[in-house]
Amino acid sequence: MSRYAIHVHCDECSTPHYAGVSVVLNDGPTEKASVASHYAGKSVPPVLALMLRNPVKCPKTGKHFQQTDSNLIYIVPTLG
Repeated sequence: MSRYAIHVHCDECSTPHYAGVSVVLNDGPTEKASVASHYAGKSVPPVLALMLRNPVKCPKTGKHFQQTDSNLIYIVPTLG
């Protein structure tokens, strides 16, 4: 099992942001990957699906947003 940070592409400022959450996954990628590409043809683990519903605050604009396109939501391996 490895820990992954969730990064989300922001529609407000067009850059990716750390969503402030991480998850432990059994079958995560070895490097940054979108949820859509890594889980193509497979079910997204429930713990990850739950985290993807959380809104994220853009640090540049201060606005909250929720990214619904799984091509723009990334799971990134962490060291811890």
